[in-house]
Amino acid sequence: MLSVLEQNVLEYIERVGNFKAAAKAALRPVELIYYKPQEVYGAMKNWLSKQVEIMVIAQPPFLENSRTMMYVLVSLMYKYGD
Repeated sequence: MLSVLEQNVLEYIERVGNFKAAAKAALRPVELIYYKPQEVYGAMKNWLSKQVEIMVIAQPPFLENSRTMMYVLVSLMYKYGD
């Protein structure tokens, strides 16, 4: 559930336009996803989607592919991070 919170915080920071803080916030999901193979990422995404339905919270914005997710996060870090 921490990863859902991280993704929602990152989405909020991007929405308000604080991209420097978003670059810092993107580091944690990168650390969580980087060493996991696609199968583990998919299982984590499926488990979280079932938990979200039970707990009635916002849908986590996980992309279908971990490689795409990494590309989005790392691009944000390279563009706005220091």
